[in-house]
Amino acid sequence: MIYAGYSDWYIAKRLGYTSLKELHRMYDHVFTQMQAEADTKLRVSIGQEYLGKKGTK
Repeated sequence: MIYAGYSDWYIAKRLGYTSLKELHRMYDHVFTQMQAEADTKLRVSIGQEYLGKKGTK
């Protein structure tokens, strides 16, 4: 469900977790990997110059 793009709260509810924190604790490695992949896609689509610079607009 995570890789299919279902929302965190939906997955937690369907799998019987009592909180999102519990879901993330169990599947942190998957969420971390997916975030890295999303960051890469964003860098490709909008350009590196818009990412990673804190305090600039």
